[in-house]
Amino acid sequence: MQHRSTASFPVNFRKVLGEQLYEHSPIHVAIIDRDFNVVQANGPFARKFGQAEGRPCYEVYKRRSTRCKNCQGLLTFEDGKVRTSHEQGFDAHGLPTHFLIQVAPLFDTDGNITHIVEMSYDTTPYFDLKEQYDDLFECVPCSITVIDRDLRIVRSNRQSRDTYGAVDNLHCYELYKNRSEACPYCPVLKTFEDGQPHTSKQSGVTRQGRPNHYVVSSFPLRNGNEDFEYVMEMSIDVTETHELSQELMRESEFRRNITESLNDALVAVDEEGMVKVFNSAAEELFGLRANKIIGRSNYSRFFPEKLRLALVDGGSSIVIDETEIENAEGIRIPVRVSGSVIRDEHGVVIGGAASFQDLREIKRLEQEKLDRERLAAVGQTVAVIAHAIKNILVGIQGGMYKLKSGRKRDSEELIEKGLSMLDRNFGRVAELVRGLLDLSRNQLPKLDPIRPRDIAAEVHQLFKDAAQKKGIDFRFEFSNGENEAYLDHEGIHSCLDNLISNAFDAVTEAKVEHPEVSLGVRETEKEIIFETRDNGPGIPPELRSRLFEMFFTTKGANGSGLGLAVTKKIVQEHGGRIAVECTPENGTLFRISLSKDALNRLWRQRQAQKENASI
Repeated sequence: MQHRSTASFPVNFRKVLGEQLYEHSPIHVAIIDRDFNVVQANGPFARKFGQAEGRPCYEVYKRRSTRCKNCQGLLTFEDGKVRTSHEQGFDAHGLPTHFLIQVAPLFDTDGNITHIVEMSYDTTPYFDLKEQYDDLFECVPCSITVIDRDLRIVRSNRQSRDTYGAVDNLHCYELYKNRSEACPYCPVLKTFEDGQPHTSKQSGVTRQGRPNHYVVSSFPLRNGNEDFEYVMEMSIDVTETHELSQELMRESEFRRNITESLNDALVAVDEEGMVKVFNSAAEELFGLRANKIIGRSNYSRFFPEKLRLALVDGGSSIVIDETEIENAEGIRIPVRVSGSVIRDEHGVVIGGAASFQDLREIKRLEQEKLDRERLAAVGQTVAVIAHAIKNILVGIQGGMYKLKSGRKRDSEELIEKGLSMLDRNFGRVAELVRGLLDLSRNQLPKLDPIRPRDIAAEVHQLFKDAAQKKGIDFRFEFSNGENEAYLDHEGIHSCLDNLISNAFDAVTEAKVEHPEVSLGVRETEKEIIFETRDNGPGIPPELRSRLFEMFFTTKGANGSGLGLAVTKKIVQEHGGRIAVECTPENGTLFRISLSKDALNRLWRQRQAQKENASI
């Protein structure tokens, strides 16, 4: 039924309308004529949109210069129907505003529509809030869907669409997992059943067909009461975390298998010294079970003192060539220990590890090898000594023959030759015995603090006169060597004697035109180096590998074959090494290199032996 009103609007009616309807209404009210001009507006309207009377409604509402394309007022003027619509415009300050507007006709006494009344409600706060919620819904970094009781997705956010594709009213199990029925454990169904939030881990398939893993939580969407028809489901993609976890598990298993497959016992501890790794080889070596040790025992039970100190002091890697550990049965076992301090990327100590090599089998094999080598060496030595003695006896017999012949013939010349042969061969016997004694010694060198340069200078002085007589340019060269070192004076002197004597023989036997021999000593940060050099013809390549063999000589009957063997033995007793370099152009160079660390260890070992002997 249409309500009619007078066209002229009596004054008393205008007054009632203005005061009671316009001014006291909580909505914005404007009267608009057929030219779409505002003829009257209430106070709330004026405060919202500004001065309106006499201005076109589209200019007041939307600051347009022409009528709106979808003008609801025009339609109401045409058919007299009441219409409602959502509109967007600008307020009196030019700020965007949203409003819900209702348009109704006003009739004159003849039933003609002369004006329309527009009643608008300010919905800007609602739209602002809605936009905020929509932005939040779309932009959160997780998938969000709204699901009805049929498990159909009625709304999804951008993350969900990007991951799983368009929903098109699909069931959630179709979209997420390509299933034809609900999942065995569905958190959404659980929420519909008890109205409570639920969380679970799920696996699905992305729109690209790749498997993905996510943690999903479901919540009821209530409208101010206990009833609800929708559940919101939020899922966080943990595929990368899941894959990383799987990779870490595989890596951990790989490392565990490596640790367990080691033949050496491995014990690792954290920064507080608690055991964290105790492999099966460690169980066998120490006679203890890992489950009784890991997390329960302190490193002091297993780590040698040197490694414990390195952990406390923040040291580095250490190697203990041989020590002993005691197993659970009290049996002492020889082991070789390699230990290291473990640090993080900032260099902070976070633990330590030690590997223990059981030396029992190695020592048994070494002893067997030593026994076999000893028997072989005894046989070889006896044979070589017998041959050497035989040659010396031949020389002695020759000397005796000449001596007897000289007496019979009363020949001083034959007697002199016989005595010379006897003297020379008795000297060979003495040299052979001395060399054998030197080779048979098995004891630490007699170390004393001495300057390396002093030993070399003594040897140079000893051979200086002989060099002059043979026309050899014998030089002594040194760059340093002033610092004292722990050396066996007699042993190093003997080594240099042998090398210089060989050098003299090399240049004289080869009849070098300008024979030169040099003796040098120098020192580096870690080593003491003695060198002898001659300008002789060098040593043929096929003989160099045999230079240090016992009884090997290139001098024929004039050599015992023990000089270089004794030299090598003395050098090795000092913890050093000897090397030879030779070419036909540059002659032969012998280099003795002695490690300062090795000499210091030998000194400490000697001091410990003295202390034990005194006890």
